[in-house]
Amino acid sequence: MMKRIALVLGPLAAVLFPLLVSIPEYPRAPFMMGIGFWMVLWWISECAPLAVTALIPLIAFPLTGIATAKEIA
Repeated sequence: MMKRIALVLGPLAAVLFPLLVSIPEYPRAPFMMGIGFWMVLWWISECAPLAVTALIPLIAFPLTGIATAKEIA
C-alpha cells in the first residue's frame, strides 16, 4: 500500500513544488526540488526499480528546462 502511495506522490510532488515554491533569483529551482523529492520518495520506498528512479532526471530535466538531454547524459 505504501509503495502505491509513493508511486503517485512522487510525480505529484514534482508538479506541486513549482506551484507552491517561488524563488525569484532561481526560477528553475522549484522544478529541481520537486524532481529531487520525487526521486527521494521512489528511492526510499522502492516502489520502482532503482534504475528507473535514476533515469527520471534524463527525462524530467529537459522537459522542465533545467538542462538539456545532452548535458544530463
